[in-house]
This record gives sequence, structure tokens and C-alpha cells, in this order.
Amino acid sequence: GTGGDELFGGYDPHRSFYWKGLSVRDKLSEMKAGNGLIQNLKFHFHQQARFDYVFRLPAGMNLHLQKNYFNEHQFMNQDFLNNNVQRFNNQRQYQQQNLNSRLAFEMQNTSLKGYLKCEDRCAMWHGIESRTPFADDVHLIEYLFFVPASYKMYGSQLKALLREASEQVIPQAIKNRSDKQGYTTPNNAWIRKLAPEFKSYFTESLDPYLDVKKIHSEFGKLFNPNSEIDTGRIFKFLSFAVWMKTLQTKNV
Repeated sequence: GTGGDELFGGYDPHRSFYWKGLSVRDKLSEMKAGNGLIQNLKFHFHQQARFDYVFRLPAGMNLHLQKNYFNEHQFMNQDFLNNNVQRFNNQRQYQQQNLNSRLAFEMQNTSLKGYLKCEDRCAMWHGIESRTPFADDVHLIEYLFFVPASYKMYGSQLKALLREASEQVIPQAIKNRSDKQGYTTPNNAWIRKLAPEFKSYFTESLDPYLDVKKIHSEFGKLFNPNSEIDTGRIFKFLSFAVWMKTLQTKNV
């Protein structure tokens, strides 16, 4: 199934990009479905702020917002952050105006590449020759990007076209299911378990990138997530430390 979400619109943010490409009248009509107009308006604004508006700001202001929103920025080397602030500007070229342009971006530039890497590694780990027809069938992919977004999503229903196409071979309960969840990873549990083991990996060699002194002084605060909110970004601190340790060991 890898690639199906990127072809047919299977993620919640895709609703916002679908609405973005509609006229005001059609937008309001579609937003009344699902969670209702007010809730969907709030959702739409939040998603566009996340994927579009923030990247219209000057790079320095963008970084300031990021640092306030994501507290883990305080554990990074501030000079490193400031020296790379222009990277935020690179996101400006990726603003999408409708559902199909967003799907094409994800298909070619972001999420699908990562998912295919995971697909390949997981399959090869178990010696399985897996296939990903949604991501491999060039003719299907090209055809679906000529299909108007209104066929892929209506009434705020994700992957509406795929649901209709498979109606004869899947139960109605599956066709109409609306509580889909992605394959989430237990990052918080992993962080709590692994952080003590890798604490010694945060050495002065990481100073150019991280505030190692602050990390050690507030280690329990950083690596003891106490909420249900996924903290994959904090897990990357551990991944980076282990990766750098591996590089240093190989270079010895």
C-alpha cells in the first residue's frame, strides 16, 4: 500500500490542501462535512500556518517561532542554528496551492522516499521481496495526477476515489472507515529506555551542533517525556549522538 496516500490523498493535512484549491463557496460547503465548519476552519488555518504561512516570514522570524514552539531547540548550539537560518528560506519554493500539487510534492520530495526506504529495509531484513504497486506503476501514477482533486476527496473523505474503486472487493465497514491511524512508533518509551544507555555519547565532539553542557545538566528533563505527545524530534538527539559515535569509531 505504500504510495497510496500520496496518490489518492490519505493524510489529514491533505484535506486542507484540497480546500485550499476550492472556490470560497465550495470550500465552505466541503468544510461543513465531517467535523463541522468551525472545527474544520480551525484545522485548515493550523495546517496552512504549518505548511505555508510560516515559510513566508523572514528566515530569522521563522527560526524564532520554531524555537518558541519546539522547546528542544534550546539544547542545540545556537551559533549552529543561526548560521543555518537561511535553510528556512529554501522551503519557500515548496508552497503548494492545491491537493494534487501537494501530493506530487510528497511523492517526489518528502514522505514517500522515507517510507520506501523503511519498506525496503524491513523487507530485506526478513528476506522478503516486497512490492509497492502504488509507488511503482508509472502509468497509474501519471494518470492519477491528471485526475481532478474533486474525484479524490469529497465530503472531506480521504482517498474517496480509491474507496469507490475497491467497493466491490472490500466490506462496507472498511470502505467507509474514518478512524484510520498511521504506523506510529513508541518514541517516548524508546527515549526513556535508551537515553541512560547513550548518555556517555554526548561528548564535547558534539559541541559544534549541540549544547552538550546543557544536555548533561538537564538530561532528565530532555529525555523523560511525560506526555502523550509524540517526541520523535527528541529521539533524533539520541540518533545523532549514536551516529556520530559510530563515525568516530570507524575513523579511529
